[in-house]
Amino acid sequence: MQRCVVVLVGLFGIWALGCAEEQKSPSMDSLGLGASPGPPDVGDPDVAAEGPGASGDANAVSEEPPMPAETEPPMGDAKRPRQAGPRVGARPIDAPDVVEAVDEPADAGAGIPALADAGVPQDATTTEEAEPSEGCSGSSSAVDETVDLANRSFILHVPAAAESGEPLPLVLNFHGYTSSPSSQRDYTEMNALADEEGFVVAYPEGLSRSFNAGSCCGNSAGSVDDVSFARDIVAHIGQRTCLDLGRVYSTGISNGGMMSFRLACEASDLVAAVAPVVGSTRLSSCEPPRGVPIISFNGTDDSLVNYAQANPNNEQWAERNGCSAGPATESYGSSSCKVWTECDDGVEVQVCTLQGMGHCWPGAPSGCPYGSANDDINANRAMWEFFSRFRKPAP
Repeated sequence: MQRCVVVLVGLFGIWALGCAEEQKSPSMDSLGLGASPGPPDVGDPDVAAEGPGASGDANAVSEEPPMPAETEPPMGDAKRPRQAGPRVGARPIDAPDVVEAVDEPADAGAGIPALADAGVPQDATTTEEAEPSEGCSGSSSAVDETVDLANRSFILHVPAAAESGEPLPLVLNFHGYTSSPSSQRDYTEMNALADEEGFVVAYPEGLSRSFNAGSCCGNSAGSVDDVSFARDIVAHIGQRTCLDLGRVYSTGISNGGMMSFRLACEASDLVAAVAPVVGSTRLSSCEPPRGVPIISFNGTDDSLVNYAQANPNNEQWAERNGCSAGPATESYGSSSCKVWTECDDGVEVQVCTLQGMGHCWPGAPSGCPYGSANDDINANRAMWEFFSRFRKPAP
């Protein structure tokens, strides 16, 4: 297995020599996973096989390269240590008095039908519970630009809905290891949904093309304070754009998905919910002070983030969030999502499995550069439907 990964790195390294310049499809960079210096997550031996430590503790993830999947020790019970005192959680957003069920086919243009049928708020940009940012005191307008912030930058997309003056939700969308903000924007094509639904999107830049998600990835792992960077991004946008600070969400692919898990662990006062794609929790300790809504997506044929280890790792969030009901299984074509409810603070956990999918974004129009694509679930719509049901508690 290790020899195969080394060959993969060598092939892409040689190919990248001739493709260092960013270009449109079919380049790897235009697919959002980076053309140079290598494919996402390759080059860090701890990425291709990752998962919880031998203890089976929901709050412990091995920071050493784990054993191959076939010899990985059993997970064990993953009970979440209970916190002393009351816990404050994400409050579900009330649906409107009259909600018409959405009857959509389970194709690449649809999210998760079960969520659509459940009835989510028809107008997520307006609510009496909004936590307006400083930018709500002035006027906001549509924006597409790269914003410099200290020694970092991020790409910002503000939809035309900002001109209404209503507080808008914000989604942080983190790229994978060796990728870039522009690649993540182009690959996920989330701006189109942001325009349709009325939310702001920010694509952060990782130092050395990586984020410190704990034991992954690259030069950032264990040394860069990317949690503070995420806070700085939200604060900066909130000063110039009218945001609903109670509705800040995080997603990302691979290393970016792992970074979203880190925010759930260490910044539950910042994010209301997270939706990691082909990632897992990579911290030695994770004890958020409240329940955090989670929806995750992983492919069974992912050669870079081992599904056999990542999926059980993600399911531990049901234990961490104290869920007492489930899992119920919802099927979408050949794929499915396990759903846990009756969790602490009214949150929910969904762990979605994309059958036969490689290391890619479910439903991405440009497909999957590392393995086979799967369009049973459209990750953009599924996570937005999930996000739309939750806000974090007021400070």
